Amino acid sequence: MAVNLDYSDVLKMKKAVDERFHLNVHFHDGCGGQYFSLDEKPTAELIDFIIEYFSNLGIKVSYTDDFQMFTLDKI
Repeated sequence: MAVNLDYSDVLKMKKAVDERFHLNVHFHDGCGGQYFSLDEKPTAELIDFIIEYFSNLGIKVSYTDDFQMFTLDKI
């Protein structure tokens, strides 16, 4: 089941990524649901950071094949 975050939670995650990796995570919210995207293929460290960040909140991250977009689901 998809997870919909409050914008304040999105901002916290974006800030955590920016502080550690100096990268911007783009947030998309529309009728089809929420998803996130990155400007370039992320490093393994960034991938793991995002997975761990949301795992601590009870949320599973699902990446696209190129790891440049991801969605969130309940664990």
